[in-house]
Amino acid sequence: MKKIVLLIAVAILFSACVEESAMKNYEEGRAALNNKNPDLAIEKFNKAISLDSNFAEAYERLAYAYLNKSEYDKARAAAEQALKIYPNSYKSLVVIGNSYFFEKNYEKALEYYDKAYKIDPYSEVTNSALALYYDGIGDCKNALPFATEALNQLPILADIHEIEQKCSAENKA
Repeated sequence: MKKIVLLIAVAILFSACVEESAMKNYEEGRAALNNKNPDLAIEKFNKAISLDSNFAEAYERLAYAYLNKSEYDKARAAAEQALKIYPNSYKSLVVIGNSYFFEKNYEKALEYYDKAYKIDPYSEVTNSALALYYDGIGDCKNALPFATEALNQLPILADIHEIEQKCSAENKA
């Protein structure tokens, strides 16, 4: 009986160490991504994933890192992995949409942005993506409400302020 209790305790401690190490690598990856070092971010997120294969946020951030390197297929693959673990990851859907947008596949981009919007219509991430999408295709009428909602959630978005000002002026004319 003591052996079983001891084995359970060791297993719990090992599991906690793995989770802590996965989180440490994840945080280091986020820092690298914030410091515009996508290669280091990719390394750290992959390490976090190797320690915890169900770490949806690590897959999601890995997708952003690949997106920053214009590696769109890899970005989509990482985002799809996050969606397998957490199907309501609107940020992963936005990453997939962004990858298609950058490839000028606007129809596919909008498909994924719409999916993200259905999950969280109040997210600054989703609304920013839709504002940038509509602005990018020259549709200020549709860009404006998304820009306004994104700024309601996070008023410091400089790109979105520009869209809101431009589209407000255009709609008044």
